[in-house]
Amino acid sequence: MIPISESRSPGFGLGILQRCVHALPLGRARIARMLSRRVHRTIRGRVPPFDLDLEFIIDCTDPFQVEIWLGAYQPHVVSFLTSTVHSGDVVFCAGLHVGYIAAIARRLAGPSGIVLTAEPDPVALRWARSNLDLGDPRRDAPIEILQGGLSDVDGEMNLYQSTVMGHSSFASPHQTSAVTRSPLRRGDEWLRSLGVQRIDVMVLDVEGWELHALRGFEDTLDRSAGLKALVEICDW
Repeated sequence: MIPISESRSPGFGLGILQRCVHALPLGRARIARMLSRRVHRTIRGRVPPFDLDLEFIIDCTDPFQVEIWLGAYQPHVVSFLTSTVHSGDVVFCAGLHVGYIAAIARRLAGPSGIVLTAEPDPVALRWARSNLDLGDPRRDAPIEILQGGLSDVDGEMNLYQSTVMGHSSFASPHQTSAVTRSPLRRGDEWLRSLGVQRIDVMVLDVEGWELHALRGFEDTLDRSAGLKALVEICDW
């Protein structure tokens, strides 16, 4: 993995390529995978949706990060957020990954909102913090990051760290590079400690641990009558 500190401007050629590929109706993810095999650098620049004016650090050897740069990463989630999150909203989105979904939520919720997230993988968390540090506090919601996992009990559990950033899981080995111990926190207790009573918008994608995370938010969900949620359910 290329160090974050070595990031630089993509340059004119890659900038033109980004705009051209982003405009394509199909094939952006395939092009991202191809580029990740050929471009070996870390770049820093604007990412789609361009109207949000978000800046990110992208490791071009990681296909998922190249998808972010080309606007091909989880377009259904991006569309959900841009059509659902409003100024002042309380937004929960996990896992944090490299911070892209959380960055979009912060910009949309604005300084009067709040974004809540969690990430147990220390490698992904390092990238996410670097990206979120590029935000603008005059335009972005404050963010609370739980360094660990969310579950229906407090405790500690094995985390199967993946060679693919974003695929680390409590539920099952998945391209495992290492097995480490990670803290778990019940969501209701964590939000209570932050003084958060409700959630307005939720995006939950935690690699097969979704049902455990949801059960930990039972009390909060009962108080969130207007909640709009996009949840991946993969009961591994």
